Amino acid sequence: MQDRSDIPMKTVAVLGASYGGIRAAKILAQELPKGWRLAVIDRNTHFNHLYVLPRYAILPQHAHKAFIPYTKIFRGPSAPGEEAPISRRILLLQAQVTSIASNSVTLSRSFPELGIDTPVLNFDYAIYALGSYLPAPINLWGPCTNNEDELTDCGTKGGGIEWLRKYHAVIEQAPSVLVVGGGALGIQYATDIAEVFPNKSVTLLHSRKQLLPRFDHAMHEEILSTLDSLNVKTILGDRLDLTSLQKRVDPKSGLPVYTVRTQSGQELSAGAVVTAMHWPNAEHDHDASTSTQQYRIRRSVEGHDTRQTDDASRGPESSVRGYAHSRCHVSRTRLKRRRRGREGRRRRRGP
Repeated sequence: MQDRSDIPMKTVAVLGASYGGIRAAKILAQELPKGWRLAVIDRNTHFNHLYVLPRYAILPQHAHKAFIPYTKIFRGPSAPGEEAPISRRILLLQAQVTSIASNSVTLSRSFPELGIDTPVLNFDYAIYALGSYLPAPINLWGPCTNNEDELTDCGTKGGGIEWLRKYHAVIEQAPSVLVVGGGALGIQYATDIAEVFPNKSVTLLHSRKQLLPRFDHAMHEEILSTLDSLNVKTILGDRLDLTSLQKRVDPKSGLPVYTVRTQSGQELSAGAVVTAMHWPNAEHDHDASTSTQQYRIRRSVEGHDTRQTDDASRGPESSVRGYAHSRCHVSRTRLKRRRRGREGRRRRRGP
């Protein structure tokens, strides 16, 4: 249990503890000045290693490896067989952010055991690292089937493992799969499904003429060759019409069949449709941008935070983890400069 004795008065809040947020929190935890505390807020009990979730949805026997306790990340060095305590100045808060004001954040719950008696947490600085909305099976908070009632215990390790097992069953029973999006995520989906289920019909639909266009064309050719060797049908240069999705039940098998159209008019049918696309998590961008005491969130055309870290908004083909890590160092530097500036002004004014 975290020790809440001698809780400092000033607070740095890190909103979101995925790759960008957890990196920022670790950096700040090592340099917190006296009289400050760090509040790390995330809706999950464990750090979710997102990059392995698509593969573990196909190989669910390994799913437990994707969930890392946050307490392990923040513990200091310890002797063999012992666990070092977490600093009392680090608060790990499992909650959802419901709103952001200029100097406070409202959470989905309070933490009286940590001295936070209401859902409102006041802060002096905040780092916004809420990432993006990503598709299943990276988004473990949505339904793993088309039955909206089949939500599991969201935000826990056990719930995440059960979610991945259910998603695996959906893919396993589908006679055919359509993967929409030919970035790194879509390519991994298509090849993993085709390799584990060699008798399943797999189609990859990508809106561009080239796969992974940021890389050399030789990589595109190599990927096409691999897809062809796995009997994956590849459709390039055509985009899915998102409004065209229709569902029916096959009278013989009793399984669902989905029919979609592309913008060119091509009609495709599959037993499961997997979307390998992402959307920036802009739910609280407006709240953050109206803040006068924290860094303002300015959205660029790419949808990422230009002043703080937003670990999954630069696009599925970017090195988002590396980008988020670099933004963490920028955030740390700006926080230190701003704090020193305020302390300098106080010294100049005198008592």
